[in-house]
Amino acid sequence: MEPPLHPSRPTAMDKHRLTLTVLTLLPLAVACGTDTGSGSGSGSVAPDGKPPVTGIHWRVDSLTTGDTTQKAPIGAYLQIDDSGQAHGKYGCNSFGASAAVQGDRVDFGSARSTDMACDKAPMAFEAAFSHTLAGGALTAAVDG
Repeated sequence: MEPPLHPSRPTAMDKHRLTLTVLTLLPLAVACGTDTGSGSGSGSVAPDGKPPVTGIHWRVDSLTTGDTTQKAPIGAYLQIDDSGQAHGKYGCNSFGASAAVQGDRVDFGSARSTDMACDKAPMAFEAAFSHTLAGGALTAAVDG
């Protein structure tokens, strides 16, 4: 019998890797492209009056965990609404989760996602992306 692909709780090593990922995931998304959301709310504002985290369609081009960068499948994105709900696409499967935004910190609740089978590379990216979002609070930063 094979171990599950997604452990229910991250190990200490996973948390360390996630800490490194937290510092790179959202800055990469910001650098790679955004589209304004359709909402008319003010969104959350990061410290020092930086751009909002909510109400933005964050296109994900890649994900870096540790020393490994994976290119995202076309169509991968993340959007956090002003209402505290996040949704997006890991690449193949869509997901939704609650999202608590406080300043520059974002904490995602348990995600619900579709369960379509895709090629190996998109599924590997999805596993890394979903694991990162479920691993604890992320810190948003704008780079450029």
